[in-house]
Amino acid sequence: MFITKKHQQLFSFTPIIIMLASSIFMLVYSVWGMMDINSMMLKAAEEQEYINKIHNNIYIGLTKRSKALFKLIKESNNQTAKEKHLSAIENQKDALKNNQRLCIHNKVKPINGLFIKQGKMLKEYAKIEERIINLVREGKIDTANSIFLDQLLKQREATLNQIITGNTYLRKTSHEKLKNIGSSIFYGISFYGLLNLILVGFSLHYSIRLFEKYISDNNALVDSTKIDLLTSLSNRQHLLEEINEQITKHPHSVFAVAFIDIDYFKSINDIYGHTLADKLLIEFAQKLSNELVNTDHCLSRFGGDEFVLLVKNTDKVKIEKLIMRISKSLNSNYYPDENKKIWLSSSIGVSLYPYDAPSIEMLLHNSDLAMYQAKQDGRACYRFFSTRLKSMIQIENEISQNLQTSLSRKENMFLVYQPLLNTKLCNVTECEALLRWNDPKLGRMSPDVFIAIAEKTNLIKAVNYFVIDEVCKQQYQWIKEGQQPIRININLAGNQDIFTSSLKRLMKNIHRMKISPALFGIEITERSLFEINKNTIDQLKFINRMGVKISIDDFGTGYSSLLYLAKLPLTTLKIDKEFIANICNKEKDNAIILSIIKLGQSLGLDIVAEGVETQNQCEYLKSHSCNVIQGYLFSKPVRAEQLRHLDVPVLENKAQAISA
Repeated sequence: MFITKKHQQLFSFTPIIIMLASSIFMLVYSVWGMMDINSMMLKAAEEQEYINKIHNNIYIGLTKRSKALFKLIKESNNQTAKEKHLSAIENQKDALKNNQRLCIHNKVKPINGLFIKQGKMLKEYAKIEERIINLVREGKIDTANSIFLDQLLKQREATLNQIITGNTYLRKTSHEKLKNIGSSIFYGISFYGLLNLILVGFSLHYSIRLFEKYISDNNALVDSTKIDLLTSLSNRQHLLEEINEQITKHPHSVFAVAFIDIDYFKSINDIYGHTLADKLLIEFAQKLSNELVNTDHCLSRFGGDEFVLLVKNTDKVKIEKLIMRISKSLNSNYYPDENKKIWLSSSIGVSLYPYDAPSIEMLLHNSDLAMYQAKQDGRACYRFFSTRLKSMIQIENEISQNLQTSLSRKENMFLVYQPLLNTKLCNVTECEALLRWNDPKLGRMSPDVFIAIAEKTNLIKAVNYFVIDEVCKQQYQWIKEGQQPIRININLAGNQDIFTSSLKRLMKNIHRMKISPALFGIEITERSLFEINKNTIDQLKFINRMGVKISIDDFGTGYSSLLYLAKLPLTTLKIDKEFIANICNKEKDNAIILSIIKLGQSLGLDIVAEGVETQNQCEYLKSHSCNVIQGYLFSKPVRAEQLRHLDVPVLENKAQAISA
């Protein structure tokens, strides 16, 4: 590496006359010194690479464990997913133990207090992790989620910072050793140079050059520890150093830390494999880098599919413009090879120093929280950390925890039913089941609030099950009492797995209680259509053939397409109440209503108008062949016993009055 063939040739031409004993000694001493420097350099590089590899593995392991733990919390109701994530956590624990054993017993000597502290912090991380796992097993999901956000993420950051500190210690120790041996060789050469000026001239000249090369190579080695090998961006260590320097040297300046995470990257990795996923990461990093041309920007790959951007000398307005541009640029198609076109989006969380946090750990933590909020808000967007966000998360956690308690105990929750009146036939043959929740601490909660939180926290599955079970019990009770049959329509929400399991739950109850499927209907919100896959469509077709009615709720407000209308076994379109409220006031809303009616008629579907509250609205709908009405004009949602005792003749008289 250092003593090249050229150097050896130059030494061989040294005049033999001056190759006296002192010259031979000088040559041996010089060569030994240079080789010792070379050996020390190689050893330092090998040790640094070894430690970097182990610490990188520890970082990746902790990241995978925290991600698996987060998914364990979010998918705690899915036993298969739970076992998978628990297995992933245990695998990373074993890998971590192996790395610690290699670190302690093979290469790193002596073990000082830094590494002992590192081990203690890893043990503390494991204790918190084990506590969260136990809470998940006990069903205390909200508590587990709170500990995950407030304790485990902090402990992870602190542990990784300690790893960096230990790595820095090794590099510093290695550098000092090399510096000392270099100085010794230099002075030795100077001393023995007095014996033979010519030989000293040659030896000193090449020794200095080799020593300079050592310094250059050592600096290159130090720089290489700051670069992510896959993307050539700064790595985690370099970013933390930059943030620390910014806080230390410019404590009064404003800067931003943005956490950027690729949405659904794990699925892409699972589907297409690591090679293509790595290509995507490289392309993603390049596209991100292209948006950053300012020297005040420091972009790093934090690990896995996570990137962190440091923006110095900024303010809220500037950083929002930059993040908006970055988000728009990143949410696009990617072409990892000629045969693949993959859509990627990113969720971005931003925090500002010193307004949001005074330290590195809290800045990263708050950016991480904002990023998770962006994911919960639908992904492909960005969010800024704020005290309002922190308060909102705390409130949502409280609502989620109380909702979990009510669902598990089946307390404080009940169904109400709103009838659908056919103004043409003057009868009521179906109703919509609506969930209500009166919490002892929080009071009466709006369904718009707690259903949205249930969807975020995966409690929506338990909500679906509760509604399905209660509706089936009610139908069974009515049948047992000999009441006139009336179809009950059930609202379902959730992802593909939850939707599929909810349909299975309904059919299982129908079969067990021996109830006619024709006494049930399923209402799907238009915004939930993107969660429906081929398997769900097949299930919907099956239950529709059995007699279950399938409706799209809130039609006209979401993102549905004619393709979904053609594929789904629909029987009904329900026009959203927002359009009904503006009948006779807004021509555009009227045009949309008429378009929906004509679209439904052309597809052979029934049309239901929601939120009908005035006689004029009802007359307008009737005049345009929309004959099924739902709204306060006829009846508010009522309890089951009230529904059976509604004054239907009064409703019919209202319908007849409209028909007259």
